[in-house]
Formats: sequence, structure tokens, C-alpha cells
Amino acid sequence: MMSESKIVTYNVHGFIGTDKSYQPERNFKIIKEINADLVALQEVKADNEIQLNKLQIFARENNNELILGPTIIENRLHAYGNAILSRHKVLGFSLHNIGVKDREPRGCILLKLLIKGETWTVAATHLGLKASERNVQLSRILELISEPSHVIFMGDFNEWFPRSRNLARIKALFPDTPSCKTFPSFYPFLNLDRIWVRPANRMKYLHANESVITKKASDHLPLVARIETPT
Repeated sequence: MMSESKIVTYNVHGFIGTDKSYQPERNFKIIKEINADLVALQEVKADNEIQLNKLQIFARENNNELILGPTIIENRLHAYGNAILSRHKVLGFSLHNIGVKDREPRGCILLKLLIKGETWTVAATHLGLKASERNVQLSRILELISEPSHVIFMGDFNEWFPRSRNLARIKALFPDTPSCKTFPSFYPFLNLDRIWVRPANRMKYLHANESVITKKASDHLPLVARIETPT
């Protein structure tokens, strides 16, 4: 018998919407309505303790474990980067620096999750803007996830050319994985955000969450998937 687990990747753009307004509550509302078991966030911004507390409170109120993977830290009250919300049991996690010299710092959160009795490896990231930069970053991440049999690899990959060499490298490990247009949110035509799953046949559903509020809350749409898991 099999059931399903819902997963999401969402670049929240520092919680600043297309209307230039900082309103994290909008993004939280979207995440709550999607009601996913696992959420990877990119461009999470916490400039002060109040902003960080909002994210921590949201996680607690929705029965999520919060894992922060900041890539830019100016001081203990100013951080920016990746985060994960998980309702599944976290067996362990590590933060990996995949930054390239003279480019914006980048990172990857690597998790071991217990999902309905199965151990899954989860890698959540936000790759750089240059193809050569992404090539180096992917090499580091693919070394971490090439062996496990159950893998979720998700985030903002910044790959907009369908026949790019970097996408080909990922597809070699994650064949037959669909994608959706998520950027820009108000008129999406680029497949920047991705969810890759191995085994590929475990992914049963993938769509970009497109609505009035998601078009305004960030410049990316949330990407939602359902994966098949044991009952």
C-alpha cells in the first residue's frame, strides 16, 4: 500500500513581493494553504530578531521543524539564504558551502528524513547566476546525492536553457522528471525552480501554484509536487 507526501520549493524573494512590499505573512499564508510536508525556501531574509521569530513561530504553529541554511550572515541578527520546513522526522542534517570565489555566497542544506518508514536524502539549494558557477556548484552537490536510492533534490536552479549541460548532468541521475514554469510569477515562462526525485516513478504530480496571491507575494511561484510513499 502506498500514500503520498506533498513537497514544495519556493523562492520567497526576501519576502518582498512584486508590489515591492515586505509582507512575510503573505508567503506564510501561501505555504499554510498548500499544506506540504516538506518545504524548501530560498532567499529567506531575517534582518532582526522579530523577523526571525515570525518564521520560527510559523514553523511551530504548523508542526514543522525549521532548519536554517544562511549563506550571507552580517551579524547574529541579519541572515539571508536557504531554509527548510519539515513535518517528517529529521534524522540529521548538514550545511554545505558551495560558493564560488568572487560570486554571491551559495549553500546547500542536506537532510536525512524518515518518510513513512523510508530514509530519504534531501538536498535543497539555490544555484548561482552564471553557468560556469552552477557547474562547480552542481559538481559539489551531485557528489553528495549520487549514491542514495531515495533522493529529493530541489530549489532554485537558475537554469533557463532547456538543453544546458548542467541540466543534462542532473537528468543523468534523475531521468524523466517533469518541470513547470515558475518565473517571473506574474507571467511565468522560465523553469527556474525544480524538484527532482529518485526513483522517478515516485513523483505522481507536479504543478506551479499560480493564483492572485502567489503572483504578488514573490517573483517566483511555489512549485508543488506529490511523491508516493509507503502507507
